[in-house]
Amino acid sequence: MIINRSVGPVSLSTPVMTAMTQQIVSHRSKNFNLVVFRIIELLQLLFDTKQMPMLFTASGTGGLEAALVNTINKESRVLSLVTGYFGERFYNICKLFTDDVKKIEFKLGKAVDLDQLEKELKQNHYDAILITHNETATGVLNPLEKIIRVIKKNSSAFILVDAISSVGAVKIPFDELEIDVMVAAPQKALMSAPGLAILLASNRILRLERKTPSLYFNFKNMIHFMEKGSTTYTPCIPAIFALEAALEIIFQEGEEKVYQHHRDNAEFCRTELIKLGLQLYADSNFVSPTVTAVLLDDIMDPVEFKNTLEAKHNVMLSLDMDNQQSKMIRIGHMGLIPKAQMDYSIKNICECYKNLKLQYSN
Repeated sequence: MIINRSVGPVSLSTPVMTAMTQQIVSHRSKNFNLVVFRIIELLQLLFDTKQMPMLFTASGTGGLEAALVNTINKESRVLSLVTGYFGERFYNICKLFTDDVKKIEFKLGKAVDLDQLEKELKQNHYDAILITHNETATGVLNPLEKIIRVIKKNSSAFILVDAISSVGAVKIPFDELEIDVMVAAPQKALMSAPGLAILLASNRILRLERKTPSLYFNFKNMIHFMEKGSTTYTPCIPAIFALEAALEIIFQEGEEKVYQHHRDNAEFCRTELIKLGLQLYADSNFVSPTVTAVLLDDIMDPVEFKNTLEAKHNVMLSLDMDNQQSKMIRIGHMGLIPKAQMDYSIKNICECYKNLKLQYSN
């Protein structure tokens, strides 16, 4: 059996897989309503919010599009903070909806520079600002609270946050941080199945007097149905069953224990790889609790390393997002991974590295 140490989708626990095998019911039925109401309750606890969560059947990328189509228009001035591939994706989606979007690109492996951000906001007005909380492509966790503090001090712009690969591993108190739109997805640290985009919107967004140019991704329509325990249109019902089961696991375990579990696995992973002499790609002050990115030796082919690891050691990981043009490998540690499995994964990654390095040296 292949052990999945990629950066997602994650492997599912037995309770989550079992939940997905339930008989399909109508999304207008009382049984389905009960599931959705329970998900709402658990998500509001997870995000420390009174806002109504929205469940769109879409990928996380669909969630980013939903965030934008409900908040900006062609005249909006938008600032996109880009620290890697997924920040660039948020920026590219934004360009479809406004002709005035500027991006600040920070050095890969680095977090958002707060001084640079403050300088930009003092010089220019923006209607919305895009933040990628956890940059999965580089293993960087941006300091969300500090970024928002700088924005609030210098701007009244809407704050849109991609939290797709951080939710479930990091506490994000939505109301307290005064985020305007947050996008999450279940297939990362929430330990559930892909197929849903989870969104929250602030009252500032919901009070906007504008016609949303989307039937499917319309926030107000979705909230109207979520309040009844349903969704606007037919959702991916098995993914919703799975999400309920995954959220129950998080709260049975305890939120803080789940966050600590992610931090512990991330620290263990980084420590063992550094012992091998591998270099962390991310700034050590801003390392992600869900993915570790390291650079292999110049002599080693990352594609060969990945294929050998999978064929001989039964462990799967991820390469660089940019068509494997760098020596980067990325190791995912999302979810409640048992210690024995994490030990096995890292032991075999290290063994594979040593064996290949020996071959290259001879």
